[in-house]
Amino acid sequence: MTPVRRSVRHSQSYKNQEARIVASVKAFRNKEANAYEAQKRENKARREQEKADKAAAAAKKAAAAAKRKATLAAKKTQVATRRCVRHTQEYKNQQKMIEKLLAKN
Repeated sequence: MTPVRRSVRHSQSYKNQEARIVASVKAFRNKEANAYEAQKRENKARREQEKADKAAAAAKKAAAAAKRKATLAAKKTQVATRRCVRHTQEYKNQQKMIEKLLAKN
């Protein structure tokens, strides 16, 4: 009697080869998944950095605007004060002149 050969799929070498293929496919998929996750993390970090940069720029802009506004207000106050002093001085001078004129009469 001749021995009955089992099908190729049942041979140990076929099973080993199949196991290697499955393992390599799993490794490839795992590698792809890791790369995808890494890309997602990088994109998220970049978006967060851009958001922080925008917020910093907005804060800087607001600070500059506040500084300009404060400077302008200070200048206006100085001008108003100077005018007020000048006006007061003029008023005093006028009062002195009036008093002198009244004293003469």
